[in-house]
Amino acid sequence: MVDEVLLSRVAQKEVLNRSDVEDLASTHDILSLGVIADEKRKRTCGNKVSYVRVMKNQFDKPLQNEVLPSAAEIRLTGTPTSIAEAIAAVEVARSIVGEGFLSGFSLANLSELTQERGLLATLRELRQAGLDMVSELPLDNCAQPEVSIQNLAEAGFKQVRLTIQKAPKENRVELLMSARMLSKQCPIALAFSPLPTKFDGLRPTTGFEDTRLVALARIVTNISTIQVDWQQYGPKLAQVALMFGADDLDNVSGLDTELNGPRRSPVAELEKNIKAAGFVPEERNGYFKVP
Repeated sequence: MVDEVLLSRVAQKEVLNRSDVEDLASTHDILSLGVIADEKRKRTCGNKVSYVRVMKNQFDKPLQNEVLPSAAEIRLTGTPTSIAEAIAAVEVARSIVGEGFLSGFSLANLSELTQERGLLATLRELRQAGLDMVSELPLDNCAQPEVSIQNLAEAGFKQVRLTIQKAPKENRVELLMSARMLSKQCPIALAFSPLPTKFDGLRPTTGFEDTRLVALARIVTNISTIQVDWQQYGPKLAQVALMFGADDLDNVSGLDTELNGPRRSPVAELEKNIKAAGFVPEERNGYFKVP
């Protein structure tokens, strides 16, 4: 059970120290965590749950000449082998996307390619080429995330998603504290997706661990948008996560058809799930705004 005094302090909006976070991260009292996370979520976001429809495209593959009209974000995926290759991909995509929102790449991968010219110069070139957002800033795969996020801001990017590639138990507190620090340091950290973006076949997570991590992300940080990847984690976990602090469903398929299967549900089903959990669905754009 979570110590009642600690729960009371959380409910009273006190800033938790590292020891407090460690206590919360080790508890099996998931229901108490969920109640506190849900209360904080409602204070921050009200009763609204946002979602964004995304059209993904491998950066080195031809982008469709006609972008899916339902997609509010075009996301370039994959890992370029050079910065020149990344910039070229952005320029080509921008020529097709037009005024649409264009995101792509992981900041960790970009950092590995910028040893000579420097990350800031590279980010400025990508921004000038037409990239609206670097898709991921993985907290567990960036050597200096505090420097990286500052470089993003100086290069002219207005938002970034904090992510976690893998979330072993021994690193979770450190990652949560890092997310809190980065959001306090730089306001462009608008969203945090705390569930692993890469699955570890030898150490798979469980639904219990996933919902606890979502709740901790809401409780420990002051990031307004806590995300769950709709396609990666599926409707059932995403729906439950809304009761544990999440307020945004990322990566909803831009193809609104039932032929996509249960992990790519059409918007009608997604909104039905949100309403069934007691929330009001709102479709947003890539700037985390509801038009």
